[in-house]
Amino acid sequence: MKFLVAWIGRLIKQENAQGPDTTTVPDHEILESSEPSAQDRSVTRPLHDLRSCVLPNGFFIKSGPEIERFVQSLGVLSPLDAEWRQSPCNPQAYIASLKNMTLLPGCKVLLDAGGDAHSDEMEMAFRVFSLRPKVWTMELSDGPQLRFAHPPLSPDIIPAGIHLTGEHEANYFHWVCELLPRLHLYEKMASETDLPLLVSAGLNKNLYDFIDLICSRKRKLKYLDPGMSYRVAQLVYPSDTSRILDVYDRAPSTESTYLSVPLLKDMVATIKNAVALRDEGERKRIFVRRCSAYRKLLNEAEVEGFLSGTDSSRLILVSFLFGIRLLFFRRPMSSSGRPGPH
Repeated sequence: MKFLVAWIGRLIKQENAQGPDTTTVPDHEILESSEPSAQDRSVTRPLHDLRSCVLPNGFFIKSGPEIERFVQSLGVLSPLDAEWRQSPCNPQAYIASLKNMTLLPGCKVLLDAGGDAHSDEMEMAFRVFSLRPKVWTMELSDGPQLRFAHPPLSPDIIPAGIHLTGEHEANYFHWVCELLPRLHLYEKMASETDLPLLVSAGLNKNLYDFIDLICSRKRKLKYLDPGMSYRVAQLVYPSDTSRILDVYDRAPSTESTYLSVPLLKDMVATIKNAVALRDEGERKRIFVRRCSAYRKLLNEAEVEGFLSGTDSSRLILVSFLFGIRLLFFRRPMSSSGRPGPH
C-alpha cells in the first residue's frame, strides 16, 4: 500500500506539471469537429469481463474477499437481505488499478491496449440472459462481440484517475444506487485522497453535489465530454457494488437485480452526517410529483385529491430539488410517489 500511495503521488505531480486542467468545467463549449460520422466510426471488438484482465494489466487494490469482509462488518443482514446476497447477480465487488485503458464516458465499457472491450456487467448479462447492452447504439453478437461507434479519441492522456461513469448515470436512481456506492466503497477502503474523479460532463448539478457529501476531502473532478473517448495511463476502477439489469421481458427478480443493502445504508448515514440538517421531529406525509409527463402517474390527480382529503395539514405536495429532498426525507415520515432524476 505504501508503494501505491508513493506511485500515486508521483502521478499527481506529473499531472500538476502539465498545467491547469481545462476540461473540468461541466458546461464547457464543445467545438464542432470534422471527425467522421458515428456510422463511419463503428467497430467490432471482442467483449470480456473486466475482472479477469486485472492481473495481466494491473493489480487489485482491494480484492473481493476483502470487500466482502468490510461489507459484513457494517451490520447484520435481515433474512431477506441475506438471501439476496446469494443472488447470481451479486457482482462480488473489487477495486482494481489498470494500466493503459481507454474510457468511454456514459458507460462502464473499457478498452484495453489491444482494443478489446471489457465490462463485467455487460458480459454477464449477455452470457446469462442474452440481454442487449444498456447503451442502445451498441450491439452484441455471439463470441461475444461488441459493435459500437468508437468516439473520437482525445489527444491528451490522463495520467491517473478514478472511474465514476456508467449507463443511465443521468437518472437519479441509478446515480444513487449504482455509481455513488462505488465511490463510497472506495472512500471507505482506499488510503489515498488526491486522485481526481473521472465523471461525465453535462449531468445535473444535484448529482455532482452528492460527491462532496461522500468524499471526506473534496476531490478534484475531471469532466469528460460524452462524445469523446479518453486514454488513462493508470485507471483506478471501483467495480459494481450493485447490479440492475435492463430486463423488460420478465418480472424483476433477485436473479436480475442486486443491491448491497449494508453499503447503501452506510452511504446514506455518511450523506446525512455531511449535511447535518436539523431534525424538527414533526412527522409529515409527502407525495412527490414529477415535473414532466415522462413516467407520470396516469391517475396522479386522483391520488393527490385523495391524499389531500385525508390529512391536508400534514401532507406536502412537492417536486423536490436536491437540498429540499434531503431536508424532507431526513425527517420521520411516510412518502408516496417516485422522486425524479432532478
